[in-house]
Amino acid sequence: TLVMEAIYGDQGVKAGFTDEPRKLLEQAAKILCDQGAEVIIMGCTEIPLVLENACAPLVDSSLVLAEEVLRRAIL
Repeated sequence: TLVMEAIYGDQGVKAGFTDEPRKLLEQAAKILCDQGAEVIIMGCTEIPLVLENACAPLVDSSLVLAEEVLRRAIL
């Protein structure tokens, strides 16, 4: 629910806020790390807008997709 609140909540990213969503997403990342996560995939386009640092490396799935599309288009 932390992630959903960070994105869709009254103080969420979709409402134009960044501070509260960042705190919520950092909490969610910490929970994942505490459970043994070694990397965190940011699988929603809003997450990279506010989450810059976490307890594990972050992977922006939209960026990975865009890079792969470009790579294939160039070939």
